Amino acid sequence: MKILFINPWFKKYKGDDAFPLGLGYVATAAKQTSWEVKVLDCHIEKIGTEKLKEEIKNYKPNVIGFTVMTPNFKTIIQLLNEIKNKDTIYIAGGAHATFRPEETINNGFDIVVRGEGERTIIELLNAIEKNLSLKDIKGISFKENKKIIHNPDREFEMNLDSLKYPDRKLFPYKKYKIMSLITSRGCPYSCIYCAATKFWRGIVRFRTPENVLEELTELKNLGFKKLRFEDSTFTLNHEHVNKICDFIIKENLDFRWSCESRADTLNKEILEKMQKAGCVLICIGVDSGSQKILDTTKRKMNLDSIIKAFSYTKELGIRTRAYITFGLPGETRESVLESISLLEKIKPDQIMISLATIYPGTELDGKGFIEFPEDWVSKFGGHGIGAKLFIPDTLKREEYKQLAELLYQKVKELRKKV
Repeated sequence: MKILFINPWFKKYKGDDAFPLGLGYVATAAKQTSWEVKVLDCHIEKIGTEKLKEEIKNYKPNVIGFTVMTPNFKTIIQLLNEIKNKDTIYIAGGAHATFRPEETINNGFDIVVRGEGERTIIELLNAIEKNLSLKDIKGISFKENKKIIHNPDREFEMNLDSLKYPDRKLFPYKKYKIMSLITSRGCPYSCIYCAATKFWRGIVRFRTPENVLEELTELKNLGFKKLRFEDSTFTLNHEHVNKICDFIIKENLDFRWSCESRADTLNKEILEKMQKAGCVLICIGVDSGSQKILDTTKRKMNLDSIIKAFSYTKELGIRTRAYITFGLPGETRESVLESISLLEKIKPDQIMISLATIYPGTELDGKGFIEFPEDWVSKFGGHGIGAKLFIPDTLKREEYKQLAELLYQKVKELRKKV
């Protein structure tokens, strides 16, 4: 039997070179079954709907799987309507499907894999192949006799080393200039605009540095020189980071890499080690220059930590990217000016603006929203595309747009000074 995993084209805030890690892990897990596994990476290969239809017709998969995120949900549903036939089973995984299983099934999917999918996909494919009942498979939702059934959640795999890291050869990997990987899963924080806490249930698990080294060695053998660590907070555990950096240095892997971090997890010592191991860019969540807004959004972050972190990176010559979010609860003209003032002070090398976005699974879900044309939203470059924008009760529509434009223009000016 055959399963086809599809990474469809859609507008990504991280750019075209972001490797689909979730799909990579699940597709690799599926190889542990007797099924034939194929991946169509439509995004990197720029495969349109007509060519995709032709690929599906020629391959004749029994099952097709998608990773469904909020920004690409509408795109995937439109695509599903064009490719769907009664002889194929359609499976959805990912954050949006996890938090909106009924919506996902009611829009055409047969089965939703909720949460972590590696163990689930193996059990699911075995059950489909043997025509067994789905009622005992944890972590799935499905329709039976016109009723949607939600099986109990699956427990997390606590030993991440037991999960096979993505087989890049399933993908057109040579087309990726930068390759992504993770060394941990989860986030211990509770920022109100982020679904990571609920998705990972506040649990953080780490791969062993030895297991990470194995993947790093494979990536070097595949020809990669640039990497992107996509852990929610790569620098959460300094002992973990130190060991990985030591391996990179000792094995002379010679990568140039970036990571995602929090300002309060950075100090001069860890940054010096990271720089020695090839770190050239750190992406730091700044969000706002207003301490009041940081507190309201449960960031558990103070402005002094942000200023210190950027000072350390600048002293060591590590480039920085600051993530700024406009429209968080309590946003006002004063808070926007505070954000601009902070950016002028910390002088990041790159700045990415997101519009506060209502994602399923976040505390903003169900709150007031505002809509603007997609071309206006997309120019900011960050979160906001394909989802509802949150509007704080401190702003009216016109003021929201004016202040967003003010921030956008000031950031453009700051970018030119770098």
